[in-house]
Amino acid sequence: MTIRCLLLCLALALPTVRVAAHTPPPPPKSAGNTDSTILWQPNKPLVWADFKGTAGPDEKLHALTSADLNVQVSCSNNKLTVNVEAVFRPLESWTRSADSAPLLRHEQVHFDLTEVHARLMRLSLLKLRMTCEQAQTQLQPLIDAAFTVWQREQDRYDEESRHGLDAKGQARWEQQVAAQLKALPR
Repeated sequence: MTIRCLLLCLALALPTVRVAAHTPPPPPKSAGNTDSTILWQPNKPLVWADFKGTAGPDEKLHALTSADLNVQVSCSNNKLTVNVEAVFRPLESWTRSADSAPLLRHEQVHFDLTEVHARLMRLSLLKLRMTCEQAQTQLQPLIDAAFTVWQREQDRYDEESRHGLDAKGQARWEQQVAAQLKALPR
């Protein structure tokens, strides 16, 4: 049996920046944990019970992780506020191998890697010195580019670890992602 996984990035409809004419919008809020999302937390690794979706009848994969970067943008008094969070989508994630600890570790690294890219995007966007008006045209391409880099990194992880089947490749990625999480500010 081959154990494979796939990262599913569903929410590519990225946010647009709104400039408030009279009443500023509320600042971005955390998505929070719900039945449909779990925020990445340093001391709360995924467990198979978090994978609540169901595989399709023709699905050949053993597990699927649906993770995303939740980007929220607002402007108030011409000050740009951006919040980026890594989220896991339980209802879109599933497994057929709930007894496989190595597969769960592989899936966890997908989620951890999403958190790495949330932090990188947050840092990058915080450094911007643009007005809300400038953000109307300049912010979306930056967010799009960050999503592309994140998706490519996820693909590279699956390739180099052979979806978790290459123990050395998997261990390298686990160490690399753990080091990035330690080095990047939360």
